[in-house]
Amino acid sequence: MLIGSDCHIKPDRMMARFTSTALGRTLNEDEMVEVIRGAYRLLKGEYPKLRLRALDYAIWLYQRETRK
Repeated sequence: MLIGSDCHIKPDRMMARFTSTALGRTLNEDEMVEVIRGAYRLLKGEYPKLRLRALDYAIWLYQRETRK
């Protein structure tokens, strides 16, 4: 993430919280990455300029706001 790559996500606690809430179970890091990449592929059709890093950040922001 810090190197500026648009094709990676960071499977951190925010991502874990987001995926476990959405799916109703805890995922390991590999599963989290696959789920988010799958969502990205679906969204990319409707939002062709979307980048994986932007989706990661949007999830992070959403999770930050829902914790308040």
